[in-house]
Amino acid sequence: MALRVVEREIHPSAVIAESARIVANRLHLEAGARIGENVRIVAGDVRLGPGSEIKAGAQVTAIEGLELGAGSVLGPGLRASGRRLTFGPNFWSTNRVVIGGGGWQGPDSILTVGASTTFVDGAFVNVSEHVTMGRGCALSADTTVLTHGCWQPVLAGYPSIFAPVVFGDDVVVFVKSSVLPGVTLATGTTVAAGSVVVKDTTPHSLVGGVPARVIKSDARRELTDADRRDLVCATLARYVNTLEWKGVAVLDVASDWSSLRAEYGGIASTVQVSDDRPLRILVDTEAGDGSVLDLEAMTATGDVTAVVEDLRDFLRRSGMKIFTDQPFRALPPAQLAQLVELGRQGE
Repeated sequence: MALRVVEREIHPSAVIAESARIVANRLHLEAGARIGENVRIVAGDVRLGPGSEIKAGAQVTAIEGLELGAGSVLGPGLRASGRRLTFGPNFWSTNRVVIGGGGWQGPDSILTVGASTTFVDGAFVNVSEHVTMGRGCALSADTTVLTHGCWQPVLAGYPSIFAPVVFGDDVVVFVKSSVLPGVTLATGTTVAAGSVVVKDTTPHSLVGGVPARVIKSDARRELTDADRRDLVCATLARYVNTLEWKGVAVLDVASDWSSLRAEYGGIASTVQVSDDRPLRILVDTEAGDGSVLDLEAMTATGDVTAVVEDLRDFLRRSGMKIFTDQPFRALPPAQLAQLVELGRQGE
C-alpha cells in the first residue's frame, strides 16, 4: 500500500488493501474498518467508523475531510469529490455513484448525509453548493441532484442559478428523476420516477411529472395494529417462498403466516410474530438463545445467525428496516453458492 499520512490512528482489526493509495493529513480507522483494492483517497482528514468500508476501485478527493459513520459502505467504483464529505451510520452506496461535478473545489462543496441513507447505481450528486440529506433517504438508479445550472451566456439573458439542496428525513427520489438547485424536499417526500423537481415540497407528499406537481398531499395511509400485523405476516408469506431457492428447508408454516419453522445448515429455527407486540419477530434456534427483531425500534438483539440475517435483509427490501453493526447479508441462492464453491476449488 502507499500511505502518505502525517498522523495515523489505525485499529489493529482495520484492513487496508496492499493496492490502496491514501494521501491525508490524518487517518483514523476504527475497529473493523476496511479499505479495498485499488482505492484512491486524497483528503485532509479520513475518519472511518467501526465496521465501515470503502470498496474496490473507489476514488475520493475530500479537501477538508471524509467521514464514514459506523457500518457505512462506499460502493465499488464510486467517484466522490468535494470540500467535505460526511456520511452518517449505515450509509450505503452501490455501483457507479458520482459525487462532485462542476464546482466541487469551491468553499461550499459540502455533502452531509444522515444515517441509513442509500445511493443506488448511477446516482449523481452535484456539490457546487451544500447538499444536506436527512436520515433514511434514498436516491434510486440514475437520479440527479443539482446545485447549480449555468452554461449559456448570462449577459445575453440566459439564466444562472447556484443554490443548496436540502432533503428531510425519509425522502426517496425514484428512478431517472432530477432535483434542481435550491429545492427543499420535506420529510417523507416521495418523488415519482422520471420527474423533475423544481420547487419545494410539503411533508409526506407524493410529487411527479415534468415539472413535478403534487399527486398526493400525503402518500401514507392510516394503519391500525391489526393492519400492521397483517403486513408483517404477508411479508413472512413472501419470505417463505424464497427459502427453498436458498437451500432452506421449510418444516412448518402457520395458516395465517404468523410463524414458520425452517432448517438451514442442520439447525432448525422458529420465526414467530409476537402475540402481544405485532411489530416484534421472535427467532428461536436449537443452537442458541434466539433473537428479537423489533420493527418499531428498528433494532435486533440476541444471536446473529444466517437465517436471522437473511430475514433481516428480506425485511429491509420489503420496507421494514432493522439496523445493526453488521451489513445486510442475504443467503445466496443454493445453485449460486454451489457455483461459487466450484470456482474456489479451481483456484
